[in-house]
Amino acid sequence: MSDVLLANYEPPPEEATSLILTLRSDRKFVSLGSCFAYSSPHVFLTAAHCIRDSASFALCVSCATEDTPDKYLLIRQVITHPTADLAVHIADPSDPDFTPYREVLEVEPGDEVHAYGFHEDTTDHGIERLDRHFHGVAQRLFTWDIQKPYSYDAIELSFGAPPGLSGGPLYKSFLLERSGTHYFLVGMVTGNREASIHLGTTTEVQEGSQHYIERIHSVTNYGIALNLKSGVRHK
Repeated sequence: MSDVLLANYEPPPEEATSLILTLRSDRKFVSLGSCFAYSSPHVFLTAAHCIRDSASFALCVSCATEDTPDKYLLIRQVITHPTADLAVHIADPSDPDFTPYREVLEVEPGDEVHAYGFHEDTTDHGIERLDRHFHGVAQRLFTWDIQKPYSYDAIELSFGAPPGLSGGPLYKSFLLERSGTHYFLVGMVTGNREASIHLGTTTEVQEGSQHYIERIHSVTNYGIALNLKSGVRHK
């Protein structure tokens, strides 16, 4: 790791990441997913699928705190990539509360990576959004072209990506004795892949010719992230 690169300040994920929201016709905010500041305090990246059905509504970035629970940045412009699950949001630059990422590092299979975002928890009172850290490794680099119309260079993660985490940053962290922890962006969480392994089949015969078959599977979830360093391919 270059000493020059580590000398540059890159924010902890909590300082760059927020919720992307839509203001419905009934004037209530609805959370769409996570987003994070990149290159500028009022430029945000998120997964394009998070805003797919919200083009006709006002989009905002939440910068709420306990002291200012109703503070938002209004999105003034949205630019979506033609093939990657990526949308750039340009927000109202007034009073930005976010520190942007400015560097993007390469990632290799086996590298330790972290993700941060606002995972949805379903409770008795509805959906609660909690900011959570996820940790694992980059399992492989590949082309994600299953989720049409998207096709882009992707990173498969050893941990699942639950709803709400899409649009959150994927990053590496480096701990140095003299200067503490440094954080560097490598990608953006875009989705989840569910893998199933067939473990066995049980057949139960009921009355007459009716058969009931039970298949036993082991299910594993793998998060998918857009690889920001390798670039996104155009048609």
